[in-house]
Amino acid sequence: MDNGSTRRTTGSTVRPLVDLSDLPRLLTKPEVGDLLRISPSGVDRLLSSGRLPCYHLGRRVLVPRDALETLLARPFNAAVLR
Repeated sequence: MDNGSTRRTTGSTVRPLVDLSDLPRLLTKPEVGDLLRISPSGVDRLLSSGRLPCYHLGRRVLVPRDALETLLARPFNAAVLR
């Protein structure tokens, strides 16, 4: 049964089902939370643990789209959010 959360393979390449290339190069914390479907505190944990790099511009925290793509390309581990 395909619930839409699996990844498609083309040859030896595994790619996520979501194409992030349409997103802005820098994403806000709420945008990251919406994309990952996690709470604001879950985003904060990813940022503070260093698993998701970010830029601090004044009070704003911006996450590079490439960093999000890298995070999503890793094997899934629910413990990442704890």
